[in-house]
Amino acid sequence: LKESQEDKLLQEKQNRELLSNISHDLKTPITTLSGYIDLLVLKYREFGNNSPEVNLALQKTKQKAQMMQHIILQQLDFARICSGDAEFPLKRINLTELCREIALSYYDCLNDNHFQVSLDLSDPPIYAATSPDAIRCIMQNLIDNSIKYGESGRFLGIAISQNDQEIVIQISDHGPGIPPAEQKKIFDRNYQINKSDYALQGHAGLGLSIVEKIAARCHMSIQLESQPGATCFSIIVRKTLEMRTENDNIG
Repeated sequence: LKESQEDKLLQEKQNRELLSNISHDLKTPITTLSGYIDLLVLKYREFGNNSPEVNLALQKTKQKAQMMQHIILQQLDFARICSGDAEFPLKRINLTELCREIALSYYDCLNDNHFQVSLDLSDPPIYAATSPDAIRCIMQNLIDNSIKYGESGRFLGIAISQNDQEIVIQISDHGPGIPPAEQKKIFDRNYQINKSDYALQGHAGLGLSIVEKIAARCHMSIQLESQPGATCFSIIVRKTLEMRTENDNIG
């Protein structure tokens, strides 16, 4: 039984390494392809061509290349996290400011897609001893998810609050919601919600699995509340004893 378990762990390790190697090999040509598409679009317009059909074809080709690049990067991230190679060093950071920076990085995307944005960021700021890289990766995956699947509601909310035990960062949208039967499954690797409204349309479905694994690595947790017209993911950052005994709000 022990040998069987060891063989299983070895096989899983080899599979992760194979996946990582394949993803890495694909990363460079896909990036190059995306660059050539950009050049093609630029040259096409430079010579005064403005065929709607060609423009649409180029746009769709670029979207597919970006989708493939996103999938490959997710596979690499997932393999690194599962193998323990990904590091998330802890440091004392201004979480309020980090949330603001991440929100601002989405300004063009949200503006172009006519999203209403609600930022409820505390003043004075909230500090925490946690990994800024982990928070950034988790928030970006959740925001991407809200923009993609909550697009029909055209709303994104980002809020941060705290109590004596924990700090809570909330990412919310006004999309169709996630059916109750699906909510416990969405963090499974490659799980796809059955309803067509939620179809991943070619995506590998790794985003939420990555979110959950990073959160577990960094002593955080993810909570989900969803109903038709309102979905909210909460990132729970547990305070250390040191943080609970000192003043969390530093001016």
